[in-house]
Amino acid sequence: MFAFSLLPRFSETDGLGHISNTCLPAWFEEARKELFKLFNPTLSLKTWNLILKKYEIDILQQISYENEILIQTSVANIGNKSLTVLQEAFQSQKPVANAKTVLVYFNYQKNLTEEIPAEIKSQLLNHLMPKKSNSLNI
Repeated sequence: MFAFSLLPRFSETDGLGHISNTCLPAWFEEARKELFKLFNPTLSLKTWNLILKKYEIDILQQISYENEILIQTSVANIGNKSLTVLQEAFQSQKPVANAKTVLVYFNYQKNLTEEIPAEIKSQLLNHLMPKKSNSLNI
């Protein structure tokens, strides 16, 4: 499991005084950075090899300004060419949002999907969420 913390910025608040829901996709993507490094250690866009197929976000409660956010990232499923990533965001130790993302191993030069290399799959297994503890109902 990967852990990432951030402090919401004032500019991320909306007219109702809480954090805008438009911030969550960017927060979750930033929290996937360590996972991205398993595929592309330098994070170079010239050698990028993942493409986003799908993401879902469930907002569980309002998120407030000035309180740190912790995002935990785990791998739920590893396929031949894709993987499913589950993320949970917490504020004040309470769950505030969940995300489910499907990423595909992709060759941009050939414009096609490819099988995830065995060495990357092996590293992903270290971050696999046990089936029993999958608390995300998305």
